[in-house]
Amino acid sequence: MMFGCGCKDCEVGWIRGRAAHRYRSDGEKLSHLEQFRDSTNISGGWITELWCPLGLRYHALHHLFPGIPYHNLATAHRRLVSQLPGNSIYHDSIYPNFLKVFQELVSEIRSQDREQSQVLNQSSSKPIHIEK
Repeated sequence: MMFGCGCKDCEVGWIRGRAAHRYRSDGEKLSHLEQFRDSTNISGGWITELWCPLGLRYHALHHLFPGIPYHNLATAHRRLVSQLPGNSIYHDSIYPNFLKVFQELVSEIRSQDREQSQVLNQSSSKPIHIEK
């Protein structure tokens, strides 16, 4: 039973970790601003607080101001949202809930898969024959 709980905990942690970033980089080292733009903030209500505790809920904010302690991130987030104009890049990092982040992540993965398949199809103009 303990093993099953441990596996489920790892699975939940993996899913949460995927939602903290947008994974739009090409693998090169990111600047401070690029790290912020590649991360997410998840607003939502009490379910989001349970599903995304501590820094996961305000992960983009953490990349923007890494020195802010986790227990002050919610206050800093509220202050930024109220003071920055609606078209700021900070507002672009905010998702209404975990599901929206995950849907976007899955959509981008599918889009990248389609693009990669198209490139592979175009590069192999001759069919490959395997002799028996």
